[in-house]
Amino acid sequence: MADEITTLIVDDEPSIRELARLLIESDEDGLRVVGEAADGQGAVDAVAQLHPEVVLLDVLMPGMDGFEAAERILQSTPDQRIILFSASFGPGQQQRALALGVRACLDKIDVVAVPEIIRQVATV
Repeated sequence: MADEITTLIVDDEPSIRELARLLIESDEDGLRVVGEAADGQGAVDAVAQLHPEVVLLDVLMPGMDGFEAAERILQSTPDQRIILFSASFGPGQQQRALALGVRACLDKIDVVAVPEIIRQVATV
């Protein structure tokens, strides 16, 4: 790709943020991490400051969870591309996420697919 796809990583677990960063930055197809946040409020603030093309957003975080953060982000930036990221999606959670305007849901067990999903979401 000629242009970089910028990504914000949001997860309360530093090891998950680091793994996602390594996967994204080792991809040779124009992906770049522009920032990280450890909670929902940090995600809302970082989106406003950094304007990433894609947000990789954890569901379960202390304080504001991923659903609330996604809702707040999409209220202020309706075209924001968000990938909701979870260790396990409960019944109805994927439908809820898509109804909010989240572009994709990804199980953490499939973390190696992060670069591919980012590219898919960024080009739709």
